[in-house]
Amino acid sequence: MDLWLLDDFQGSSIPLLRMSLLNLSIDRQSEDRLVSNFSISADYFNQRVFGWEPVVEKWSVLRFLVTKKDNTRNMDLIAESRSTLDINITEQLMQQAVQVASRWPLVHASFERDDFRNSCARSRTDHLPYLFKNQTGCDVVFSTAVEDIQMARTSQRKTNARWITVPKDKDHTFEFPPRLLLYSHSEREPPRQLIVRVAGWDEISPVNVDACGTYFRLVKGVKRGFPTARIVIQVTMEKDGKKVVAVRSSIDINNQLPHQLAIFSAEDKRELMLVEPSQSKPVPLPFAHCQFMICPVGCQVQEKADVKWSNVRVAGDVLNRIQRLEKSDKRGHYWVCTSVRREHYPDHESLPGHSIFVVAPLTLQASRLNLLPIDVEIHILDNVFPLAAGKQLLITTVVLIHGRTYWNAF
Repeated sequence: MDLWLLDDFQGSSIPLLRMSLLNLSIDRQSEDRLVSNFSISADYFNQRVFGWEPVVEKWSVLRFLVTKKDNTRNMDLIAESRSTLDINITEQLMQQAVQVASRWPLVHASFERDDFRNSCARSRTDHLPYLFKNQTGCDVVFSTAVEDIQMARTSQRKTNARWITVPKDKDHTFEFPPRLLLYSHSEREPPRQLIVRVAGWDEISPVNVDACGTYFRLVKGVKRGFPTARIVIQVTMEKDGKKVVAVRSSIDINNQLPHQLAIFSAEDKRELMLVEPSQSKPVPLPFAHCQFMICPVGCQVQEKADVKWSNVRVAGDVLNRIQRLEKSDKRGHYWVCTSVRREHYPDHESLPGHSIFVVAPLTLQASRLNLLPIDVEIHILDNVFPLAAGKQLLITTVVLIHGRTYWNAF
């Protein structure tokens, strides 16, 4: 016998807790005496991996006796000698408990307004909507009808599956068909999967989006000049439990400069994208195989720094460089540090699988230099940099090789 607790409020029906009673036997020997034996366990539904995980491991009770005498009830419980009461408390369990508790004021308010039934939709959906983020730089189509597509192709017939189009750099909210989550301990619910096709490439093999994680697919180009590419599918979960599926290339650029960063293809000098300060952005898939050149925008820099990710071929390796760029006003130089890291992606070292960081050569943070709540003035060689209390300063006009640094409070 299973007892389920579902969150069926505001348009979703998500399982929370499941308590199971096994081998239950009840013997009412008299009006004042009841004897029972059973095994009990409890599981919670981990929304991050979309599966059940144990809270209370199976615990066997040999004898549970309830007696009544006058106005007093006595209970006597004897467990099996080899059966221990094991309780698992995980970080994910606590996070979900806090999320559910934060919604109780809304539930309580709906009871007071007598519209709780209107807030529930038990038959509409068994999960929160998914959010599909297209970060490939191309138009993308995807489908949730994976089984129908595969069966149609096996039987060599045309499929009636619905394909959803997501333009480049756009998001789309979607849902899977509702299912009954009445699966036993020995059965697993069929996974929720997507088939994705990026314009210019073949479609990927089905990817499971139930569990949070990062998945990789190799796809062949179907257009002339489009090489084999690695596509990254990243599944994350927001605080409210909504799953986010982001599809992107396998190389991204993180801008830690105080200015916008323009990214160019080293082959044809074409501008590919702009990356805002403190932003990380994946390179468009059609250009992920290129080498790059970078140039800060809005600071009179007339040179470009080159970035070669293909020289970093071993997972975990990092290549750091400092480059000096000429400025159009001829007043000093603009210094940048580039750090190329090979991520621990699957094999195929000839394909990109890198993170590129572009940072200022010197970062000053008031909380580390000055413990007083006042502004400071930093002197580096012949340069003076004011730094407000609690602020951070990214310096690109100097590089510290020799010399000394000192600061005065004002």
